[in-house]
Order: sequence, then C-alpha cells, then structure tokens
Amino acid sequence: MQSANAWEPPSRIVLALCAVLLMQLHVFDLLATIDILRHGGREINPVMRAWFAHSEFAGSIGKMMLAVCLTVALAVLTRAAPHGYRRTFWRLLLTAIIIQTLVMCWHLYLLAILPLL
Repeated sequence: MQSANAWEPPSRIVLALCAVLLMQLHVFDLLATIDILRHGGREINPVMRAWFAHSEFAGSIGKMMLAVCLTVALAVLTRAAPHGYRRTFWRLLLTAIIIQTLVMCWHLYLLAILPLL
C-alpha cells in the first residue's frame, strides 16, 4: 500500500492534453458568449459583464487572458509546486475542466433555444 506522499503528478503529456482541453473549452465559452450576447443574452459573470459592456473586444481579450493564466498556472503548479500541494493543483485543474464542461452544456442549451425566442 502506498502512502499519501507517494502520489506523483501525471506526465507532461497528460498535463498538456488537459491544458489544451481546458483552453478549447474556454474558446468555446468565448464564442458562445459572444453569439448569445449578440442575440440579446446577458453575461452572468459580473466581471466579464463589465468588460463586455465596455466592448466586445475588451471582453474577449479579458476572458482569454484569464483563461490562459488560469490554465498555465494550474498545469505548471501541478508539477512544480511543493510535493504536498501538487495533488491539490491537479484536482483544481480537473475541477476547472468539469466546470467549463458544464458551462459548455449550458451554452449549448442557450444556443439551441435562441431561435425559439
């Protein structure tokens, strides 16, 4: 039986694939958000709402800057953090993927009902 300290982070390839997946989810989130806003929808996140109120370009840049910073930080810290924290960053990366997947499902629902409104 392995001790709790024996956990090793996933390989660099797995981390890179997770980071790419998370970035793709963020790009889909951005494109869907823009489409929904153009059809009269509203951004729920108050920070993003303020950026998109300024301009679509500012909202897009802000959203992607945050996404890149979050993704890179979680992927790097999963391998570079002190041993006691690596598993936490790995779990945070997986949680971010799950949350963005749920956001994608919500956007797909909204995009499906847009023609009905």
